[in-house]
Amino acid sequence: MKKEEKFNQIVAENSERIKRICAYYNSNAHDQKDIFQEVEMKLNNEIMENQNLIEIINRLKNEDERYAALSKRIQIVYWILLAVILIDAGLSLNTSLSFEFISVQVYFLGAIVLATIIGLLFWRVRYKPLRDAALYLIREINGEN
Repeated sequence: MKKEEKFNQIVAENSERIKRICAYYNSNAHDQKDIFQEVEMKLNNEIMENQNLIEIINRLKNEDERYAALSKRIQIVYWILLAVILIDAGLSLNTSLSFEFISVQVYFLGAIVLATIIGLLFWRVRYKPLRDAALYLIREINGEN
C-alpha cells in the first residue's frame, strides 16, 4: 500500500474523531477546519517519515477519550450550577414564605456548603479507596508500576 493510500485511509477512518477533537479545542467552525487541516498535514508528514501508524491512531483515540470525558464533567457542573441558581431564585422570589432576601441567601449558601462538605467526606471515605485501587490495577496492567 502506497503512503498516499495509507494517509487517505487513516484520515477517512478517523475523520469524525479528528473533527470532535477539533471541536473540543475551538467552537468556531472556521477555526475547526483550520485545526483539521493542520492535523492532516501532521499526519501526512508522520506517514511520509514512516512513523508508527498504530501509535498515531492510539494518540488520536486517547485525545478523543480525554476530551470527551472532560466535556461530560463540564456539562454536569453547568447543570448543577443552573439547578442551584434556580432553587436560589425560587426561594428568594417566593413572597408567600415571607423570608428576607439576606436570610435566604445565608441559609441557602450554608446548606449548599454543608451538603458539599458531607458529600466530599462521604466520597473520601467510601469511594476514593476503590478509585485508587482501580487506578493502581490499571497502572499494573499497563506495566507502569
